[in-house]
Amino acid sequence: MTFVGKVLVIVQVVLAMCFMTFAAAVFVSQQNWKQAYDDQVTRAEDIDKQLRETETQLQTANNEKKQVETKLTNDLDAVRTERDLLKTEKQTWQADLKAAETERDNQQDQALLAKEEAAFRRDDAIKQREINEKLHKSLDDLHTKYRDLDDEKFAVDRQLEEVEKQFRNSQLEIAKLKAAVAQAEIAGVSSGSDSSGSAEPAPEVNGVVEATQKIRASGRELVEISIGSDDGLRKGHTMVVFRPQGGGRYLGKIKLIHTEADKSVGEVVERAKNGTIIRGDIVTTRL
Repeated sequence: MTFVGKVLVIVQVVLAMCFMTFAAAVFVSQQNWKQAYDDQVTRAEDIDKQLRETETQLQTANNEKKQVETKLTNDLDAVRTERDLLKTEKQTWQADLKAAETERDNQQDQALLAKEEAAFRRDDAIKQREINEKLHKSLDDLHTKYRDLDDEKFAVDRQLEEVEKQFRNSQLEIAKLKAAVAQAEIAGVSSGSDSSGSAEPAPEVNGVVEATQKIRASGRELVEISIGSDDGLRKGHTMVVFRPQGGGRYLGKIKLIHTEADKSVGEVVERAKNGTIIRGDIVTTRL
């Protein structure tokens, strides 16, 4: 082989090695871009799934709010209707009372005229006094009925005020629960995050269940209680729920996922058989 042939062979080998190096670089670059694309697609799908779950939970909360508002509105309308009926009945009794008073005055005038006429009309005057006594008795009865109606009106007015107060409190509780759920979702709280509990032991405190909220999409149940960080509670503390009636009935356990100064929100982590947590039940850190 001549010198030129050897040079050409060496050049071919060098060019082949350069081509293989370039091909390997292109292959690695394509693999990296494909992996990055797949990661972005997976992340987009996860974000879309979380958005759909959040929208479903919000829709559920709005539906429950509308149901509560409708019920309270119907109750309020019923109480107002009853109040209007009592007002109408009161006006009727007042008209009857006024007519009776007018009749009594007329009878009294007639009695005075009868006395002044003559002695032989004395018997008629006595009978007239008996009539007057009956009218007085009827008037007293009307006064009693009037007072009873007035008392009933007062009771209905008080009941109406209580219904309106409960309606406002229900709206406030729904708003608080929605805010607590939103904060818990933003913080990434889930039912399987037991390892994020507080290392600080819970103090011996008691509180009352203020409201409950069940998230249908995830099956979680949240409970708002009347004590918070001012009482020494922290996120992660576990509390027992029971009902004091009938000697005390165990209902389950909740784990705090959000605390404020004077209230907290916990998730039900254990439930007694046939136990339903409602407003007014007692929560405690010790039994």
